[in-house]
Amino acid sequence: MAYGFTAEERQHIRAVLREQARACAISPGMRKTTVEALTQAAGISKGAFYLFYPGKELLFLEVLEDLHTLVYGKMSEKVRQHPELPPAERLAQAVLAACSALEQSSMLPFWENDVPALIQKIPESVLDRQYHADSVHIRDALRPVIADEPTLALAASAVQALMLTLSHRKQIGPMYTEVLRRMTDGLFHELCAERTEAQ
Repeated sequence: MAYGFTAEERQHIRAVLREQARACAISPGMRKTTVEALTQAAGISKGAFYLFYPGKELLFLEVLEDLHTLVYGKMSEKVRQHPELPPAERLAQAVLAACSALEQSSMLPFWENDVPALIQKIPESVLDRQYHADSVHIRDALRPVIADEPTLALAASAVQALMLTLSHRKQIGPMYTEVLRRMTDGLFHELCAERTEAQ
């Protein structure tokens, strides 16, 4: 069957599909979301969906990249925002801003539960072309302050570990925010002190 969508209609349908996928990523989650559930909001058939995406995974990959843009955009913004601050303070503020953005996005369950399975289902050729891992985004965000590659690699891994604590916020309890702040401050004060000693 032929589908004669105009360029404007195609753009609108893509936007609606993306917004619906984002809503479904929050609840019920990617794995429980069917193509039919996605197309219903866009007012298109299941067959028409495949004119836009070869499968729902490619649509959810775009949702993940949007989430990365939000979270790591906040990190980059904070790194650049106050160049007059000591490096350790700038970096700590940047990581805390990224954690806050992820938590406030309501996308934490998607990030925790669906993203690992999503990445496994995407062909490597597509990932190479379209996907940037968390570590890449973190390195890019921190690079204006940490130019040394070994230190940058260590910082990026440590930041990923800190962000994983978001999954255990409830178990840690009401002191979680303070604990995260202290761990983040401690990490960057130590890294920046090591850099100063090495220079």
